[in-house]
Order: sequence, then structure tokens, then C-alpha cells
Amino acid sequence: MRPPPRSLWRLSPLDRRLALRTAALTSLLTGIALLVLARTDEPGSTWSDRLLRLAALTPALASVAASLLVRQMGARGEALALALTGAPPLRCFFGVALGGALIGVPASLLGVTLAPSLRALLPVVTTSPWVAAPGGFLAPSLGLQLARPGAEVVFQEATTALPPAPERWPIALALALASWVAPWWAALPCAPLPRLAVGICAVLGAITAFHAVALGASGLWLLSPCVLLVLHGLRLT
Repeated sequence: MRPPPRSLWRLSPLDRRLALRTAALTSLLTGIALLVLARTDEPGSTWSDRLLRLAALTPALASVAASLLVRQMGARGEALALALTGAPPLRCFFGVALGGALIGVPASLLGVTLAPSLRALLPVVTTSPWVAAPGGFLAPSLGLQLARPGAEVVFQEATTALPPAPERWPIALALALASWVAPWWAALPCAPLPRLAVGICAVLGAITAFHAVALGASGLWLLSPCVLLVLHGLRLT
């Protein structure tokens, strides 16, 4: 079979319209998610913290927008019209995937790069630093010792510390790539049950990777859900 000509991959007016529609829907979903975060976030959270958490949700929001646009294309007959031209499935929904990435990639990069700290996205849960000691309490991680009531506070050298903060560039790279791969995968034609199974595996893999990175693992582990979606997407094409 001859490969499709290069002219087939040039952006058409329909591609631009699909990209704009998907970008608009992704922006709407992102705005709703930001409002929900602002209303339900814990007291003391800053807007940079909310934008950082939103950056982790952007790939999923872009994939939801792409899935909705594909259904709309099917209802309008646009998907059938593109398929009748002989275009492969990847080409038929190229504009949809592009629209999701136009919003998802910049939002992910800005959320990670502008945040003063990544602990709002990757918190470390620790136990109480205070332990019982003869005559009072001791906090080795804080370098503090409390004696009986009325006694002075004695400062000591801290013996433990939190895991080092993860690097930004692997997390930014993983979220930006996921913001491109997720809408591309969501736009490809697939049966509902396999798509649901792969989606659940990708979400569970992302949650596990976030926990591992928060505990000190490399941020490149966040690429594992992208690899799963790419492998499944290549099978669909």
C-alpha cells in the first residue's frame, strides 16, 4: 500500500475549524476545573498552587474535549466525509488532537514553570516529628527538644530531612507530552470497553507515578502513561 501523500497532512480549513472547536471546549473545561479547585481547595492555597494542580488535570481535560468533538463529528457526518476521502483514522481526527494540544501543552508548561514549589502537586506525607524522650519530647527532624513545662527550648542539629524536591523539567516534559498524546488517543476510533480499560490503566499508572516522584523517584516515570497510550494508539491506527 502506498503511503499517503504529504499534501494529505497539510492543515485544511476543516482541520482549523476542528482545532478551534476543540481548543474552545478544552478552555471551557479548564476554566470549570479551575473554578472547582478554587472553591474546594484548602485554606491558604495560592493561585500558583491551583494552576500547578490544574496542569496535572489538563491532559485528561483535553482528552475529554477531543472525545466529545469526535462524537459531534460523527453526528454531523464530518467523520464519514473524511473517511470517504481515503484518509487514515489518524488523519481524520488530526485537527481534533491539535486543538486539544494547543491548550493542554501551554497550560501544563506554565503551571509547572510558574509555581514556586512543586510540593502543592507532589506533597510528602510525614508522621509527627515529636517523640517521647526522657524529661520531655524530642523532634529530631526539627532539631528541637521540649523539656518539662517551664523549661527552655533546646535547639539541636536536625538529623532527618524531607526528600529532595523533584526536578521541574521531567515533570513539565511529561505533562506537555501527555497533553498531546491524550487527545490524540481519545480521538482515535476504538470500542468503548478497550478504551475504558486502557484509560483506567493510564490513570492508575499516572497516580502511581506521581506518588513515586513525590517520594524521590525520577520525574521521567510520569512518561509511563504516555507510553501506554501511544502503544494502544498505534494498534488502533
